[in-house]
Amino acid sequence: MNNTSCATALTIANVRMFSSTSIAMNNGTQTTEERNRRIGCRVVESATEPPGSGAQRLFQVDRLNKSVDGFCYAGPVSSAKRTQAERRTGTVAALLDATVASLIEVGYAGTSTRSVAERAGVSQGAQQYYFPSKATLVDAAMARLGEQLFGEFVTTPAPGSSEREVAAVLLDRLWRLHCLPIAPAVLELFNVARTDSEIARSAVELTTVGMDSFRRQARAALPTYAAAAGFESLLDMAVATVRGVALVAAIPGAAPEWSDWTAIREHILSSLDALVEPRR
Repeated sequence: MNNTSCATALTIANVRMFSSTSIAMNNGTQTTEERNRRIGCRVVESATEPPGSGAQRLFQVDRLNKSVDGFCYAGPVSSAKRTQAERRTGTVAALLDATVASLIEVGYAGTSTRSVAERAGVSQGAQQYYFPSKATLVDAAMARLGEQLFGEFVTTPAPGSSEREVAAVLLDRLWRLHCLPIAPAVLELFNVARTDSEIARSAVELTTVGMDSFRRQARAALPTYAAAAGFESLLDMAVATVRGVALVAAIPGAAPEWSDWTAIREHILSSLDALVEPRR
């Protein structure tokens, strides 16, 4: 992988994230072709369902049934009546998805409960019923996003013919996580956490879940390295390095060499090799 900036890793990771987390919404009797023509999206099959299954991964954004990655998914639009529990689940999911979309587009400072309700296509009264404040809304959205992203990180095997190759794959995944469109908003939340106790709690929980997931996956996938003294400290250093480089890479106009991921990854791998090489 030759990533020299965060932008090179955004598309695939973002499609995967949102295709697996968005929710199907009722769109009456409108055909798939009419719906997609109306909202101007190109049609693709669901990334998480068998081709031709007609699976939907859509929710309301700006009062339109579409996904925040801009994709529409092939298949018939269901008009089946939903139960009250399904409607509640759909409303909460739409609010959380709309919150993530808002954080990506306008950041924490530009996100409001009113704008999120409008994006989700629900009343502000319904939004306040489930999430009475902006902080609780953002907290819930980030907690769910963290569980989804880090859960996939842990459960997806890392390919490679040697532990060093597996380590490179894990580092690339870590880098891609920090290159998602939501990453700058997360870093913004870390700054807000200095003076906001509710956001601070959310930031700590998100960081803890992420660190624990990475350590667990690394220990399982890299047993030889994991047995060496200093392995856990090196993992912490790798995460801190990636986070810092991603922060610089997100600055408009930042020099590409400041975030040359290929070179940075090689330095981390060399440090990992040094843990198991015989001392001279």
